[in-house]
Amino acid sequence: MKKLPEDAAKRLVGFYRTADKYAERLESHNESAYAEYVRFVSRYVTKKDRILDIGCGTGLSTFMLRQFAGEVYGLDISPIFIRIAQEKRRAENLSFQCADIMRLPFPDGQYDVVSSFLFIEHVCDVPQALSEMVRVTKKGGLIIILSPNLLSPFAELYKLADAVLGKQGTIRQNPLKSVWLAAYKTVLLTAKAISGKADFRYRLPILENRFDLVPDNDAAYLSNPVDLKHWFKANGLDVIKYQRETRWGRVFPSLATGIHIVAKK
Repeated sequence: MKKLPEDAAKRLVGFYRTADKYAERLESHNESAYAEYVRFVSRYVTKKDRILDIGCGTGLSTFMLRQFAGEVYGLDISPIFIRIAQEKRRAENLSFQCADIMRLPFPDGQYDVVSSFLFIEHVCDVPQALSEMVRVTKKGGLIIILSPNLLSPFAELYKLADAVLGKQGTIRQNPLKSVWLAAYKTVLLTAKAISGKADFRYRLPILENRFDLVPDNDAAYLSNPVDLKHWFKANGLDVIKYQRETRWGRVFPSLATGIHIVAKK
């Protein structure tokens, strides 16, 4: 769908504000879960920089980023997540705030780097979220996004391979459906790339306050690097890093399972 229904968007926001079991799931992660993100962001920051870590959850990624920057701010829409972050992650150059990405409570051009990890797919209005990220970024500053590519055909092929090999914990899916979805996603991403325009598409998220929630069930935006690249370019930003962080990403940048993108304002 082109737009998430208003009632679904409200339910999504309400879910994150009250999902205590989801917070437990986040707290079960150790630093290794955020290592790739922190390493990636650290390549683009200096000790003088001010970073805004959007969608920081319970704050472990923000806490890890503090060693590479002058100041780091973690922001999330969930008061439950932020309360845990404020209680457990403390440092002189670190602070947290509960706020909505759609209306960031910061003046224009306040941050050298605005970054997010596993966040953009949970947004119900991506253009507005990106506009706010750009607004609070300094001229010459960077927006860094790492997230899953939910339109990657390789994700479907990996599911198929895992099922064939009998890997435990694999989501069972009809092999023909996996092949069909891989082909569909390839065509869709190719069409997006050719069009040269961002075409944000959404789905109804599955909102379950469970510790064992299947990853990305609660995603609303069908996140992919092509949309983001087109949007950044259309809004006057330079895309200085586009994919190529993984083996498949170097060969098929837009089809890789992850999003690794850096845009300069």
